[in-house]
Amino acid sequence: MVYTINVVGSDISFECDSERSVLDSVLKAGYQIPYSCRKGVCGSCKAKVLSGNCDRGADSLTSDELRQGYSLLCQTYPRSNLAIELSSIEKVDHSAIKKLNARLYKLERVSEDVSILNLRFLAGVRVPFKSGQYLQVVLQDGERRSYSMANPSHQTDSIQLHVRHINGGLFTNYLLTKAAVGDSLTIELPYGDFYLRQSENPLIFLASGTGFAPIKSIFESIVRSGVFNRPVYFYWGGRKKADLYLSSLPNKWASLYPWFKFIPVLSEEDNGVDRTGYVHQAVLDDFDSLDGVDVYACGAPGMISAARNDFRSLRSLPEGRFYCDAFVTSN
Repeated sequence: MVYTINVVGSDISFECDSERSVLDSVLKAGYQIPYSCRKGVCGSCKAKVLSGNCDRGADSLTSDELRQGYSLLCQTYPRSNLAIELSSIEKVDHSAIKKLNARLYKLERVSEDVSILNLRFLAGVRVPFKSGQYLQVVLQDGERRSYSMANPSHQTDSIQLHVRHINGGLFTNYLLTKAAVGDSLTIELPYGDFYLRQSENPLIFLASGTGFAPIKSIFESIVRSGVFNRPVYFYWGGRKKADLYLSSLPNKWASLYPWFKFIPVLSEEDNGVDRTGYVHQAVLDDFDSLDGVDVYACGAPGMISAARNDFRSLRSLPEGRFYCDAFVTSN
């Protein structure tokens, strides 16, 4: 069955098959809404269902949110026409998304399980994007893998990717056994809504593992803007010191900019790092309240889910001030 989904407060409606999630349908219809993991973990695609029947997704919702009619659209399947309320929705400019080839000109293995790729477009090719967004690498069999761009948005002639190695992963296997400087990769970009919003609030950046990549992109754009005087706190978590594979860079930023503070956090060893435990717990330990703060979190879905829930329930983080990009692994 095909049903109609109406977005309350707008003139937007779209069709949704009963076997397709509402999130997939709104994206197919050419609209952009907040989402990230597509697995019901991060909570980014939360929306209120005002009328109609559906199978609801609720993995990361609180009991209060469930009583108020909220659902996770990545796990919501219509069983009738629906009316939903969204925090934001906008038409996607498909002309801005480019599919093109890029040449691998540098490949560096910076830790046991992380490689950094530098790609260049053909001479004269420029692709605009927002710092913090991601691209898709199109593999030979048509499979796609998503990676955040680690370079800032003013560098439109090249791309830097931080790739964590996945056991049995198709792209990991290519990197470790076949990749060579000069290789041509097919990529498509830009995607995603993880980028810096206009605000005067202090910023907390929160990353696990290669979640550092989009935060690096955003911060380097902040520095290039030349005018910035808000406090910035960057919490980067890993199991061991090697997981913070470019820690020298945020340490350098901390030495250059008095408004920037870097807090490395390790969960399994100290190894000279002051903070141990879970990275989002370090934020809870440092802040009695997050009211009036903007949080940007990137990395493992579990970290993002815990941070979202605890920051809101324990530290009064306002609704709509938590921006995230959950990295879901694929083989």
